[in-house]
Amino acid sequence: MELKARRMVNSKAAVLLTLILIGVNVSGQYWNNNEDNGNDFRFPNEQTEQIDFRYPNQQQEQQPEQNRPPPPPPCGAPPPGPPPPGPPPPGPPPGCPPPPRGPPPRGSPPRGSPNRRPPPRENWFAPRPPPRDHYRHFGTIYHNMEQKMDSHEYNKSAETEDLHDDFNGRSIVAPGQYPHMAALGFHNENGEIDYKCGGSLISENFVLTAAHCLTTHGTAPDVVKIGDIKLKEWENDVAPQRRRVAKIHLHPLYNDTYYYHDIGLIELNRPVEYTWFVKPVRIWVRNEIPYEKVHSMGYGSTGFAQAPTNVLTELDLSIVPQEKCNSTLPSDESAPQGILTSQICAHDYEKNRDTCQGDSGGPLQLNLERRRRRHRNRRRFRYYLVGITSYGTYCRSEYPGVYTRVSSYIDWISSIVWPNYYQEYSNRR
Repeated sequence: MELKARRMVNSKAAVLLTLILIGVNVSGQYWNNNEDNGNDFRFPNEQTEQIDFRYPNQQQEQQPEQNRPPPPPPCGAPPPGPPPPGPPPPGPPPGCPPPPRGPPPRGSPPRGSPNRRPPPRENWFAPRPPPRDHYRHFGTIYHNMEQKMDSHEYNKSAETEDLHDDFNGRSIVAPGQYPHMAALGFHNENGEIDYKCGGSLISENFVLTAAHCLTTHGTAPDVVKIGDIKLKEWENDVAPQRRRVAKIHLHPLYNDTYYYHDIGLIELNRPVEYTWFVKPVRIWVRNEIPYEKVHSMGYGSTGFAQAPTNVLTELDLSIVPQEKCNSTLPSDESAPQGILTSQICAHDYEKNRDTCQGDSGGPLQLNLERRRRRHRNRRRFRYYLVGITSYGTYCRSEYPGVYTRVSSYIDWISSIVWPNYYQEYSNRR
């Protein structure tokens, strides 16, 4: 009996094996042995569903065509159907945006307009706040600068180190820390060079400085030294560059009788080479300065009636509002209108530090930390020039110092330094 049962089991297994070999479909789950390597394998009762891999805010239900509202008529076109009785309602035509409120916008008519006329030439370079989005026009200028600067390899031996040797509260800067800093040199009667003013490199060929530095020393400067720390000493870890002065440009409204429009440009005899120690500073093109702290520096004296240090030292200052500055400063016949909007006042309320003789023409700047701290050129900060050291009462006094606001003169600067870009964006206004 047991032998008979085993034979029946073996015969059933043989029948099943035969059915599989001849290709008869057998119900149940199985492995599909086609060329798709079994991609259609599913568990029993598994339902295939379509998954939308868009993000939640991208998943939008499609409205049926019959439920979609008709598109609005174009601006000025009458709506479908008969016109309503009576006069047309006040306001813009159907489908048209409402007119802007307030007075018409300032500036010239758009390019190509028959009424577009350039402003009078004598008022073209008068100081005025730049347009709100004016900084966008300078993106191309500084982008090209960055390309030129980053194409050179930096001097890896010149690592920035904090040097805190005190000069009446001012600190010596590290090599390469402020590569835009320039010193203006004048030949004396002995044939030597005296550095009496500062400046800021703003392009390969131009240094921005105070106008009185180009006129009140009896002669214009002869040489410009850029990127140095100690003007009278040789240093192995610093590589400054010297250029002769090819031409000077005074602002057309400058009058050496007054302190106003104290701004000038020096054109170098040949372009500088961008290195770790020599690079231009960016100009702050906005009228508002949204930061209270600013930085200034120079090679001049650190106290009243003291000799210039000929060493680059820096200090941080606080911006003083115009109204407060006008009420604080004593009257001066060289500033009969007081402090104007084209000027900036700054003071050190904590340590009473100040710029002094020999610092004129140097930068008043913002040191803004980069968004990416580990930038490829290893500089943590990007520098923006907001002012030029102009004048003060006396060094380390209770009165703020006065600086020329650079953004008020951006049209005049760019017309000389970047004439092609200036022509391009001036035509857009």
